[in-house]
Amino acid sequence: AVRVTLDVQTPELYTLPAATLLVAAGAWRLRTDREASSVDVLGSGLTLALLPSLILALDEPASLRGALIGAAGILALAVGVHQRLAAPFVLGAATTGLLAVRHLEPYADAVPRWISLGTVGLALLLVGVTWEARRRNLETAGRYLAALR
Repeated sequence: AVRVTLDVQTPELYTLPAATLLVAAGAWRLRTDREASSVDVLGSGLTLALLPSLILALDEPASLRGALIGAAGILALAVGVHQRLAAPFVLGAATTGLLAVRHLEPYADAVPRWISLGTVGLALLLVGVTWEARRRNLETAGRYLAALR
């Protein structure tokens, strides 16, 4: 995927047909085999659909490609939550999160260093104070992610 994005300006022309077939075959297998893991059957297709465009969108996030890959990430995240599937949930969240961080980069450079250090210190203090509750929340989230198909 990285090689395709470095050599080709529109990798979607090459990757989306194969990704569509992989996702369709994975969805069919999920429907017929109740024991199949979504990571095994949908992971490769979703990665092929999202990763090449995401790599290019990170260079220029305020573009049509960035908007489309953001929408695709949100759609994958919503499908993962609605269908209780781990692969679309994780890959959609990663795609959306990376684009969000990339969009916030110019604003992070404009904030004075002492404000960012103070914010991180305050966040660490709050995490320390509420450590037990956060640990229980993390265990609950881990059980939820493990319960996804």
